[in-house]
Amino acid sequence: MLCSLLLLWFGCRQVLALDPARDLSQFNARVWLTENGLPQNTIHSITQARDGYVWLATEEGLARFDGIKFTVFDKQNTPELKSNDIRVLLEDRRGALWIGTADGLVRLLDAKFTAFTSRDGLPSNVIDALCERS
Repeated sequence: MLCSLLLLWFGCRQVLALDPARDLSQFNARVWLTENGLPQNTIHSITQARDGYVWLATEEGLARFDGIKFTVFDKQNTPELKSNDIRVLLEDRRGALWIGTADGLVRLLDAKFTAFTSRDGLPSNVIDALCERS
């Protein structure tokens, strides 16, 4: 029993939350828009990859945010993206970023984009949801 209590005690992690005594106006907030480099202001999906980048799915391309600036990937600079309408994002267990678009599925792995469409066996080129099976 003592061993179980010690494991429970040392196995617990500290949980941090907002201080309930502070008013929301005391916290800082920033809003990024097209004026700041975002390709479009409608965001369909956001994910933070294990390398720290924040990826945003917009209607005018995929945006990677490093905390300071955006890098935009779209059909003009990334031929594997057949549509700029990015619908959904998912990072899998291997660290690959899956990008669901209005015209196919794209995987980003080891800095290489690979496209998949109905010609590769997808039932549809419109990808609105992604999940990884366990």
